[in-house]
Amino acid sequence: MRFVQVPINIIMPEAFVEPWQVMADKEGVERNKLLVACCSEMEINLVSSQPLLQGMTANIPLSKMAVPKIYNLASRHL
Repeated sequence: MRFVQVPINIIMPEAFVEPWQVMADKEGVERNKLLVACCSEMEINLVSSQPLLQGMTANIPLSKMAVPKIYNLASRHL
């Protein structure tokens, strides 16, 4: 396996914040790790799907002060 595709967005950040994947470390002790860390250690490419929640995040209002030089709403949410 060379690629793992997971939904990563503002509502589903588990791949970056929840250590739920059990993996043995160098000493053989099993620990819960972030999916991102496991993919990095195993040299597996992690691909994001649904970064804009299938377009739903474009409806969330953002201040123009948040990212003043980007005018495309979808790009500002990313």
